[in-house]
Amino acid sequence: MISPAVRALQVFSQPSTRAKGEINAQTEIDSVQLTPRDNKIFEPAAHLERAAQEYLNLVPTHPTEQEEFLHGASEVQKVVAEVLYGGHWPESDELPELPSSKRPGAPKDNGGLTRSEQLVSDDLIQLYRKTVGSATPQQHKRLATAIHLCQSGLQGRILRRDYPNYWMSAPGSLERDSQRESTRWGRG
Repeated sequence: MISPAVRALQVFSQPSTRAKGEINAQTEIDSVQLTPRDNKIFEPAAHLERAAQEYLNLVPTHPTEQEEFLHGASEVQKVVAEVLYGGHWPESDELPELPSSKRPGAPKDNGGLTRSEQLVSDDLIQLYRKTVGSATPQQHKRLATAIHLCQSGLQGRILRRDYPNYWMSAPGSLERDSQRESTRWGRG
C-alpha cells in the first residue's frame, strides 16, 4: 500500500530495436516518489476539491443550485485533468494540503458575496491561475466556461439575497444562510 500523498510514477523505457535473433533486454522501470512537499502539481485539483466542499456546506437557496454548481465543477475537473494530469484526476490522498484561506472581506467590498462564498470564488480563481498557462486556446475556453458555470451559482445566490421578491429562493433558506454566516464569521 502506498502511503498517503505518495504516488509512484512509472516510466517504462522503450525496448531498443534489436537485430533479428537478439534477445530483448528486460524493460527498465524508473520510479519517482511525490511527497507532500513536492506534489504542488496537484494544487489546482486541491483548490477545486476545497471549493466544491465549501459550496456544498452552504445553505442551498434554490432547489437546483447545488446540482448546477456540481455540473460546472465536473466540467472544470474534466478540463483540469486533461490539461495537467493526462486525463486522470488525482486521488484525494495525493492532494497537497493547501494553506488556510485568508479571512474574506466584508460582502459590500466583494461584489455581494458572503465570506463563505468568497472562499469558493477564491479557490476557483487560484485553480484558474494555476491551470491556464498549460492550456491550449480550446482548453482555456472550456475551462473559463466551466468556471463561469460555477460562478453563476454564486451570482444567483447574490440575486436571491438582494432581490428576494423577484428571484425565487427556497422557503427559509435565506434566513438559515444568514444565520450560518453569522455563526461562522460573526456579525462584522
